[in-house]
Amino acid sequence: MAKASANKPTARGAKQSTGGLLKGSASAIVSATSGTDYAPATSGSSALKASAGGFANATLNDVGAATADYSLNTHKITSLLDPTAAQDAATKNYVDATAQGLSAKDSVQAATAAALAANTYSNGASGVGATLTATGNAALVVDGYTVAVNDRILVQNEATTSHNGIYVVTTTGSGAAAYVLTRSLDFNQPAEIPAAYVFTEQGTANADAGFVCTTTGTVTVGTTAITWTQFSGAGEITAGTGLAKSGNTLSIENSGTLLVTHGGTGAGTLTGLVKGNGTSAFTAATPGTDYTRKYTATIGDGSSTAITVTHSLSTRAVVVSVIDATTFVQYQCDVTMTSTSVVTLGFTTAPGVGALIVTVVG
Repeated sequence: MAKASANKPTARGAKQSTGGLLKGSASAIVSATSGTDYAPATSGSSALKASAGGFANATLNDVGAATADYSLNTHKITSLLDPTAAQDAATKNYVDATAQGLSAKDSVQAATAAALAANTYSNGASGVGATLTATGNAALVVDGYTVAVNDRILVQNEATTSHNGIYVVTTTGSGAAAYVLTRSLDFNQPAEIPAAYVFTEQGTANADAGFVCTTTGTVTVGTTAITWTQFSGAGEITAGTGLAKSGNTLSIENSGTLLVTHGGTGAGTLTGLVKGNGTSAFTAATPGTDYTRKYTATIGDGSSTAITVTHSLSTRAVVVSVIDATTFVQYQCDVTMTSTSVVTLGFTTAPGVGALIVTVVG
């Protein structure tokens, strides 16, 4: 007797095999049609999520919270913001600043090098929305930089130091409008002020410099003095009178004469002996007026009673002294100032060879 088949029968009308996405029909499961039964993913290969009538590309925000540790397989997470809540991940910038005891702020376009043009201050709501508004109409220029709307500006030189801080340009100012600066959102709360650190991008004196807020303790915005000091950058050193600066290098300036008060001569060139004029420069000294010169020689040949001595002192106003070369006793003779360079000595008896020493001062 034959055995019964072990194969089970299929459901009436059902397909035994298919591929891709499926859909149910009245009596069977059949292949679904892209664009008719579902919306295909819009680009490339991607994780998908359900959407109305089909699928769409999924993002990490569509994935549920992790239930276990997750490895990035030696890769980095990039382009993060600095943390704001206790359990937020920390960026390198935040960690570096915290290690130095600083509260890093976004960079500013410019930092003041002098007080702003006259203005009035409004403290807003305890600092939130606080403004500096010019009392006159003019375009705002900060440290040589002409500001634009939404620029961040470090204000650090106001006479009322509680008005200092980081501001955003609300109105640039013009011949018909006053400038308006509004305290930035990261510098209008008491906790945001102590140890704040900011980098300056542009400006004549303060470009490429870092500044730190040295205000400490409890802060009341609009009342507590806010002070800043330069923390880093090439702008930390400025070239004084007589010095030139290129980047981080200082050198003696070569575009003019270095003043005496700065270690120079106050003169472009000098030759010979010099003298100070008591004010701002050295000048060449005048022989016979500012100083005397001396000429000394040994004379005598055993036969001449008239001996000429060429001293080249350029003056006849000289003093002549003759002494014995052995005993150094004064020797008497006639002296004639023959010219501005020569004196003639007359003797009754010719002095021996090298017997006398003559000294001419003038």
